[in-house]
Amino acid sequence: MLYIYGAGKRSDLIKNLLVEIKSTEKFQLIDDNRFKSEKVLSKNYLLNNYNYLKDTILIAISNPIKKCEVFNILRKKINLKLHEPLISPSANIKKNSFIGKGSVIMDNAYISQNVKIKRNCFVGIKTLISHDSEISDFVDISHNVSIAGNVKIKKNCYVGMGASVVQNLTIEENSFIGAKVLIKKNIKKNNKITLKQNLTRRLIK
Repeated sequence: MLYIYGAGKRSDLIKNLLVEIKSTEKFQLIDDNRFKSEKVLSKNYLLNNYNYLKDTILIAISNPIKKCEVFNILRKKINLKLHEPLISPSANIKKNSFIGKGSVIMDNAYISQNVKIKRNCFVGIKTLISHDSEISDFVDISHNVSIAGNVKIKKNCYVGMGASVVQNLTIEENSFIGAKVLIKKNIKKNNKITLKQNLTRRLIK
């Protein structure tokens, strides 16, 4: 059994990917809204439902910090086993690149040579990660993102749709990069970078 923690849009993408790769594996969705009740994350629940030898876990939550928190809660209660990386058949992964357990690579993603993507990461549709880049645990990279060569993205970062990162940069942990942002310098930890929105209110006569 594959336990998918999180029953939102991200889990829908993972379900569709399982169908696309023609997986025969049974899976169980566990809604992240129930985490607060502690029932789902209770030791008794996991002991009664989780088979240490056969079952695996994927965390389908787009917020990297929340994903990390859930993973750590689970890890304290059970000897969890992360699912092997889920990779779309249309993704293009070049030589000497590594994809960690619990990670998901979506349709038409391009992973160049010598790229290292660690555990519990998400790489969106049509995203490019160039040579010699390193993506740490719990990084969420949305769709149509471009990451140039030799970029390092540290733990718990989020990179929004259509963002770009130029070569040889480092984005430190817990950073948030908004949609369509161009990153041209190193980003320190706990930073939030977004495009300014100039909204005009129209008066209705």
